[in-house]
Amino acid sequence: MTLLQVNAAIKPELKKRLQRYCFEEEQKQYVVIAVAIEEFLTKHGYTQEAEEE
Repeated sequence: MTLLQVNAAIKPELKKRLQRYCFEEEQKQYVVIAVAIEEFLTKHGYTQEAEEE
């Protein structure tokens, strides 16, 4: 799998929540963020299948 880097600004409180979750669940931040973006885009109809058409 190829990964590309993107930059985004988030609120300090959201960053703290992300850090706490990743620490407690032993997850990498980039994995949690990628899953969240994937779920958000799928929910709004932007699926991989739609992009391939």
